[in-house]
Amino acid sequence: MNPVLRKVGHGLARFLAQRRHLHTPSAPTPRGIVQVWKMPANGVPPQPFTLSGSDVNEFAASPDGNKVAYVVDAELWLQQTGFQPEMLARINSFAPVEADFSPDSASLAYIDERSGVWLNVLEENAPQLVLANNEATYHRPRFSPDGTHLLLEIFNDEGLFTGVLNISTRELVMSPITSDDDPRPVRTQWLRDGRIYSYVDASTPSSFPPGFYV
Repeated sequence: MNPVLRKVGHGLARFLAQRRHLHTPSAPTPRGIVQVWKMPANGVPPQPFTLSGSDVNEFAASPDGNKVAYVVDAELWLQQTGFQPEMLARINSFAPVEADFSPDSASLAYIDERSGVWLNVLEENAPQLVLANNEATYHRPRFSPDGTHLLLEIFNDEGLFTGVLNISTRELVMSPITSDDDPRPVRTQWLRDGRIYSYVDASTPSSFPPGFYV
């Protein structure tokens, strides 16, 4: 089943529906600590999936359902089924990291607002800065269906853009600049065939006609 994106707190949290379980939003345990919970589809009561000592304030679940990346006090952690939590990175700000797992669940992309876009191959746990903030800042990295590119929101002095980063070559392709009333750059998503779509809904004040754009 495909991931469903829902708005939770700061940024987007990924809910991953699998045949066996569902990762639900952060909720407090009896000890009062906010954790990510796992809800089995067989009717067994939900159980905390993360083992954090402090409140989880952002998370992303892997496509295979066995990993959750989560943020606690400007630290990025990884929880895997059957393992103790592992810290992946200390973030240089309290801004959302907007983590996203690759389709094979082997890599994690995330944002450090003060440095740029990072990529961590989890087996190696050696994060790489793949796109540094220079005259722009980047948000919401999303892996392409084949795992070779990242879709990004790009902010600079000229405005808001959509960008696609080739992970191997580090080549960044940016969309043309749009008007201030164009909501499409912040609504871009991948299609299964590798194309990118966005949309304008009828309730959004915009000079662009409502509809889907590919």
